[in-house]
Amino acid sequence: MRDAKAARSASETKTGSAADRGTLFHIRNLYNHRNVAKNVNSSFNPLVDLLGFTTDGFTALLAMKLCGIDKLSELPSDFPTTSDAK
Repeated sequence: MRDAKAARSASETKTGSAADRGTLFHIRNLYNHRNVAKNVNSSFNPLVDLLGFTTDGFTALLAMKLCGIDKLSELPSDFPTTSDAK
């Protein structure tokens, strides 16, 4: 289990995965979190920021998918309105 986790972690942060969409390295470059380094000891706080940013983004994406919306400005079709409250 530990070896699989270490291999996955290494593949998500290696420079060769920059073109692989969805990897942490790709997200790091796409959203300009370039102060995250391979050595966690030297860039712990920026790494925590990147992981929080990524988690927030995927959480929002999941919420949008569950609500059936494509844009952040949209409301779900079954969203209650003020006319429904009367």
